[in-house]
Amino acid sequence: GMISFLTYQAGIFFTTGKSPARMGNLHPTIMPYETFEAADGHLNVAVGNNSLFQQFCRVLGRPDLAADRRFGTDAGRVEHRAALRPTLEEILRGRSVAAWLEAFGAAGIPCGAIKGVAEVFASPQVLAREMVRTLVHPKVGPVQVTGNPLKLSETPGAVEQPPPLLGEHTDQVLAEWLGLDGETCMALRRDGVI
Repeated sequence: GMISFLTYQAGIFFTTGKSPARMGNLHPTIMPYETFEAADGHLNVAVGNNSLFQQFCRVLGRPDLAADRRFGTDAGRVEHRAALRPTLEEILRGRSVAAWLEAFGAAGIPCGAIKGVAEVFASPQVLAREMVRTLVHPKVGPVQVTGNPLKLSETPGAVEQPPPLLGEHTDQVLAEWLGLDGETCMALRRDGVI
C-alpha cells in the first residue's frame, strides 16, 4: 500500500540502481516544490512546471529569475537549486503566510500553509469532515480520537467505540478467530495463558 507513495524515489532507484539520498521537503525532480519560511510561519509551494514558474516569479516581483537560462526548465532549476533557493528564501521571508497564500492562490499557483497539530484539528474543513470525534471511555471518560477519513455515500465509515480496555475483547477474538469456546477461554485464563 504505502510503497506506492515512493513514486519518484522508486523511479530513481529503478533507473539508476542506487537508493536516492534523503532530501527532506525538497522534490527530487521539480523546483521549487517544497517548504519555505515566510515572515510568520511556513508554506509549501508546488511550482510543478515551467509556466507556473514564470507566474511564480511574477508574483514574487522577480520575472528576471524566470528569464535566467539556468532556471528556465525544471531540470535547470533542480541542477541550480543551490543558486536559486537562497534567493527564493529571502523573498518569501518578506511577507506573511496569508499574504503569500492570497497572492499565489490568485495566480493559480498551488500552495498551502504548514500548520501545527492544534491548527489542523481546529480547521473548519477537518471539523466539517468529522475528523475529530469525542467518545466516552469507560475508565477515563470523554476522549478525543481521529475520525475515519473515508466518507462513502453508501457505506460511511464511523468511529463509534473508544479505545478498548486491556484484554476487553480477548474472549471475542479467541472465539471468532480461533473458534475457542467460553470454557476453553476460562481454562486459558485460569492457567495464566491469557
